[in-house]
Order: sequence, then structure tokens, then C-alpha cells
Amino acid sequence: MNLENSNSQTDSLTEQLVKLVQEKKIINEDIRACTLFLLDAIANAIAGTQTEMGKILMRWSKTQQPLDPAKQAFLVGALVHTLEMDDLHKQSVTHPGCVVIPAAIAMAASEGRSGKDLLEAIIIGYEAMCRVGNASGRDHYKHWH
Repeated sequence: MNLENSNSQTDSLTEQLVKLVQEKKIINEDIRACTLFLLDAIANAIAGTQTEMGKILMRWSKTQQPLDPAKQAFLVGALVHTLEMDDLHKQSVTHPGCVVIPAAIAMAASEGRSGKDLLEAIIIGYEAMCRVGNASGRDHYKHWH
């Protein structure tokens, strides 16, 4: 199913996107790639703590204890992207790892979900973000990055 060929003319783009990600069949190759994306994000977050911005973020996090899932995702996402060495989806010009992975980790931890659930959430999050990025075009890249 693609965004142009919805079954109903009244379907919103969001409804179409939800259908697309719900229909996604997760295969072993997805799991392997997701594991590498996750390891890359973790390595970038750790390295990010050593930057000036990372040190500021870590000081901030100590004033916010306990961190709720939204603040956890913000902190880790910022750390992942601090060095700008995180993953890049070239077609959509997005960095899904610093957005999807921290949010998925924070939610999985807060809800007591399994590692399998975490990987599936990351895979679906990547799919959604890259599709939205592709649909948005590249104009967003001209103004801020």
C-alpha cells in the first residue's frame, strides 16, 4: 500500500501511515540492521557525554531527577546527535536514530517491555520517520540542521 493509493478518500495521511507500519513484516534482516542502529546510537550517546554540550546536558539531567520518559528521550536523543556522527537516512535527510531510539528505549523501560518489543518499536519508528521524511521533501534541510 502506498500513500497515494488509499482505500478510502477520507483516510488521513496519519491513518495511512499507521496502516503502513502495522502491515510491515519484520524480517531477520530488519532485526540485524536495527541491532547495529541501536549499538551506533548507544556509542554516539556515550561519546556525546564527553562534549561540552554533553556535559551541559548531563548537569541539566541531574536537576531533573527522576527523569520521566519524555526527558529521558530528550537527553539521550540530544547526546546521540551531539557529535553529528549518528545515522543518516539520505533519501529523507533525517537522523532517525537520535529520534526513534531514545523514545523507544524510554517507553520500553517505563512500560517494562521486552528487548524484542524494543527492537520492533525501533524498526517501526524508523519506517514511519523515513516515510514522513520522504514525503516532506528536502526543504526542511535548507533552514535548520
